[in-house]
Amino acid sequence: RDVNPGFESQHVLTFNVTLPSAAYPKTAQVASTFQDLRRRIVRLPGVRAVGMSTDLPMEAGWNHIFSPENYHPAPVAQLNFCYNSVIWGDYLQALHIPLLRGRYFNDQDTADSTPVVIISQSIAREFWPNEDPIGKRLKWGVPQSKSPWLTIVGVVGEVKPGPLDHETLPHTYEPYLQVKAPGLLNSLNFAVQAAGQPEDLASAIRAEIWGFDSQFAVAQLETMSDI
Repeated sequence: RDVNPGFESQHVLTFNVTLPSAAYPKTAQVASTFQDLRRRIVRLPGVRAVGMSTDLPMEAGWNHIFSPENYHPAPVAQLNFCYNSVIWGDYLQALHIPLLRGRYFNDQDTADSTPVVIISQSIAREFWPNEDPIGKRLKWGVPQSKSPWLTIVGVVGEVKPGPLDHETLPHTYEPYLQVKAPGLLNSLNFAVQAAGQPEDLASAIRAEIWGFDSQFAVAQLETMSDI
């Protein structure tokens, strides 16, 4: 009860929507569908913010090895490990994950713009302890990898990736429209911040989603407090 999980669980409803790949085979079609679903939900009475992510706090499952620019590890140094989430909309805002420096993602962070990333505070402290990390860059993999450089645009607070009695680990966030992984991005978790009791929004949200496509499964619908 005394552990700070790094986010606010009150007034947040979560659920998963997975688009069937046979009916939605193209990346652009998948992105357009999720955007339409978000717009439908955010217009509902009692909804304050809507965001989407490949995972949720305390249920992190996708990780990366990363290398900061101009980082020269010792020959026996361990690789730099972090959890990574691909997010869209007001995901961080819906969960009140605090922005400590820079900015959240916005609608200008697209496939045609500079690749960007948001990092957790522990990464900033370790690699840029006496500098402003905004504008610095990192890439996925070892320093010799051919992965593109990602420019840091924001620093957020630490979030528990798993059970509250486990270690808090570094975390990165990428904007959905800049990630090329169609199979992975067919399934997203929604975080909906409610003005009142989040359970009260469940029926209206299901109706909006099924009004778009009655074949969609609205899975794992539960409050963040229950999680």
